[in-house]
Order: sequence, then C-alpha cells, then structure tokens
Amino acid sequence: MQYLIFGGTGFLGQHLGQKISSDNPNTKIIVVSRKPSQYKGYLSYPCEIVSLDRFLEKPASIIDRPTHVINLSGAGVMDKRWNSSYKQILRNSRIDFSKKIIEATESISQYILSWVQASGIGYYGNVSKKVTENSPAGKSFLAQLSVEWEDTLNTLPRTIPCSAIIRLGMVLGRSGGPFPILADVYHLGLGAKFGSGKQHLAWIHIQDAVDLFLHASKQNKRNQVYNGCSPESTLQKDFHLEMTKASGRINPTILPKFIARIVMGENAELVYSGQNAQPENAVSSGFKFTHTKISNTLKNIYGKAYKQKNLILELHQWLPKNQGEVWDFFSDEMNLEKITPAQLNFKVLGKSTNNIETGTLIDYKLKLHGIPVKWRTKITDWEPVTTFVDMQLKGPYKKWHHTHEFKKMSEGTLMVDRVLYKLPLGWIGAFFGYLLIKWDLKKIFEYRRKASKDFFSK
Repeated sequence: MQYLIFGGTGFLGQHLGQKISSDNPNTKIIVVSRKPSQYKGYLSYPCEIVSLDRFLEKPASIIDRPTHVINLSGAGVMDKRWNSSYKQILRNSRIDFSKKIIEATESISQYILSWVQASGIGYYGNVSKKVTENSPAGKSFLAQLSVEWEDTLNTLPRTIPCSAIIRLGMVLGRSGGPFPILADVYHLGLGAKFGSGKQHLAWIHIQDAVDLFLHASKQNKRNQVYNGCSPESTLQKDFHLEMTKASGRINPTILPKFIARIVMGENAELVYSGQNAQPENAVSSGFKFTHTKISNTLKNIYGKAYKQKNLILELHQWLPKNQGEVWDFFSDEMNLEKITPAQLNFKVLGKSTNNIETGTLIDYKLKLHGIPVKWRTKITDWEPVTTFVDMQLKGPYKKWHHTHEFKKMSEGTLMVDRVLYKLPLGWIGAFFGYLLIKWDLKKIFEYRRKASKDFFSK
C-alpha cells in the first residue's frame, strides 16, 4: 500500500500516520506540504515529505502507484478572526486546494483505491434537533464553506472505486487539537459555559477519528458521508462541567455572547452554535466507536492527571533508529546536556547508583533566567527498552513527573514524552507563572526535538 496524505503534518494527520505505520510497517507514506523543510525529521511517523509545487507539477515523480489518498488540508477555522481576507484563506485552503490536487492526481488515478476527505460538522449550521448525514446543509458561512469543499469530490475520476467525506466534530486528544489549550484554560480556572450552554457539542476522540478514516477507506463505495462525532450527544454546559471535574479546578465562569463577540469577532458564532449530529452512516456500516461518553473520554485523555490539578504536556517524535539505539541515548543521563539549550547551563552532578535503575537519584544544576537552580529527580520506573519515568524530588516545580516511552514503529522508534507538572505557589503561581513556564518549556522541547533529529540523522 502507498498512502498519499495532504495535511499529514497536523494533529489528526500525525495520528493517522502513526496508526498506518504501526499496523503496516512496510507501507509507504508520502506527505505533501507547502513547507516540507519545516517538518522533515519532526513528524511522529516515518514518511517522505514533498513540496506541494513539486507534486502539482509532476505527481508521478513523487508517488507512482498511490493506493489511498487522505485529504486533511485546510486552515484552522479558529486560528484567526474571520475578516474578509481570512475567510478567503479558509476557502482557498479547502476548495481551491482540493480542486488542484484532484486535477493533478488524475494521471495516476487508475491506481487509487480510495479517496477520503475531511469536512466539518458545521455543515449543518446551528441545529438543536437531531441531524444525520442525510440532513440538509445550513446557511452559515461555515456551512456553505463545507458544502463547496465537499462538492470538489464530484470531480474525482470515475476509476476511483471508493470516496468518502468525514464531517468532523471537535477532535480531542492529549498531543494536539483544541484539548491542550482547553486543559490549560480550565487549569487556570477560566473555563466557561457559553451562554446557556444548551447548544450541542459534536466531538470525537482522536483514536476514533483515525479509525473512522481508515474504516471509510475500506468500504469500496463512492460518495460515502460520515458524521465524525460520538454517537452520544453532549451539551456544552455538560462538557464544561466534565472539564471542570477533570481539571480539579473550580471554573464557575459564564461567558455572555456579547463579550465573546468583542473578543472573538464573528468566530464567536462557533462556540454559541452547535450540532446535534448522529453518526448513523458510520454505525450502520459496522464502525464501532471506542469512546462515546465525554466523562470517560476525558478520563482517558487526562490519564493520571485526572482531577489532580496538573498541567499536561505531550510530544511525539519518530526517529529513524531502532529501539535499542534510541533507548541507549536517552537513558544515559549525560546525554541530557547535549539536548538542552546552552543558555540553561545544564550540568549533571551525579547519580546514586553506578547504573540507572528504579530508585536511582540523579542530581543536576542549571540556570533559569539567570537564577541558579539545583534539581534532583528519582527514577520511579525503569523498563528497558520501552519506558522510564523521572520524578522531581527537589527543583523549580511543585511537581514534575516525566514519562519517556519508546515504541518500535516501522524501521525506527516513536518517542513519546508525557509530562505532568505543577507550578509552585498554588493557584497564584499557576496563574502568574503560566505563560513564562509555557514559553520556557516550548523552547526547551523545540531544542530537544531538533537536537534529537540532528543526532539520529547522522
């Protein structure tokens, strides 16, 4: 099999790539991107990244026999305020882009078995009554944008036996999408019920979203449409209560619509409208949702952080070396100096045992914004070559619990960093130190990702 993925650098695209690579290690994946150099070596699955211009010019030189095409392209609807210029960007990145790639792919379409394209659950507009895949489209800007986006599939060559559209709700997962931002907002006590909160919220767990795309690609039918959302509808006020419970913080806020309009502009319509959508076609085709209740879904996503007032950070990176080589590098405490920014003056002072094992204590020193800090961690879990966990005993955080996972994937290793942390001084520290710490961690892990890429690309 050969997969051609557009939008493969995003949250959903990366999880799709992980799933495809894990299930079929010999599968070739080509990702088409406008900025390929920005992503090479940084994605969480093995693939070849090529430029959009090169693909549009001569697709057969990039992938000669693609068996499956997945189109996840499109600028984020919540990334910027909706003025006329950004609305045009939303249109171009969906409609014009889809037309171009369909036209370019025509010369190799005889090999394509399936073409699955994303769309949005906003297709139905703001509706409180139950809607299914057969319900009419709404009249809002987002609804009509979805209609035009979906219509591009009408130009697919007839030789392609399977085509499908997935109308996605809000995709929830730890490592991307809206959840990391929502989790931080609720941690700070700023989570809100939007107006009455009686609008329906269509959502789907990242695992189910990935599985639904792959399920649709195997149905061997044309013009399929699936609502990509949980079969159990959730009101926004109930989502607010479950997020409040999961975060362990009090979030009593009610955000009136007029304030949201001032802050968000026309985008505010997205959070004050909703869709009571049901995935009837997915269920009738035999697809089984793993995550259906929002309460259990949030327990799954939060994991050990559930109700613990923790901030969460999760990062994925695929490295082109075997598990043993990657483990040997990252489990050697001295290599931490190689993957930490020089301005932190990070030094390992020593460890309590000759070889690292469960219970080993490791001492470090560093400087945070010029302030000398001593840090001691304890290895609480040590399972070569798959997992180790270090927990702060002394240092700048109230809590630091860092899980390092290494999973065999194709001819390399998927490395997952999962950090649960708390800032000092309780709520005051969390609120006032949040932005500074977030900025610091972003820079530290960006450097670490680049250093890891460079080291294992030699």
